[in-house]
Amino acid sequence: MPAISGLTQGRLKQLLHYNPDTGVFSSNQRRYRGKEIGSTHQGYLRITVDCVHYRAHRLAYLYMTGAFPSSLVDHKNNRRKDNRWENLRCCTHTQNLLNMGKKKEGGYKNVFWDKKTSRWMVRLQMNRRIEYFGYYKDPELAGLVAEEARNKYHGEFANHD
Repeated sequence: MPAISGLTQGRLKQLLHYNPDTGVFSSNQRRYRGKEIGSTHQGYLRITVDCVHYRAHRLAYLYMTGAFPSSLVDHKNNRRKDNRWENLRCCTHTQNLLNMGKKKEGGYKNVFWDKKTSRWMVRLQMNRRIEYFGYYKDPELAGLVAEEARNKYHGEFANHD
């Protein structure tokens, strides 16, 4: 199945080899056979095929499945250059955002200091709405509540980092 760019799995395999265990792409061309390829762009590995730039994780998906992903490809561990097949999964934009890791005040994700109550507030964004999970004196307790809420509502895309 060709992509918009016209690149097919067959053409990709003719030019490149992908090792799903390491996530490394190498050249199949006689002159550069076995040489690892790609350059870093915005933290992602980028590979040029037939004069078109692609992110390596999207090429890995094409290489392994025969089609470009219909949506986004997420790096489960948030390492943009880790293109091992086991680290990649299709996702929606919302799911991709759920997997982002960001520490907030007090060192816990989804935990914020509320000046009005002088307590730690737990809140998560779900389905484009902010949901609140209470106020706590102890930031560690608030962190545990946030982790439990992420597990329950974000499922496999819950990220606690």
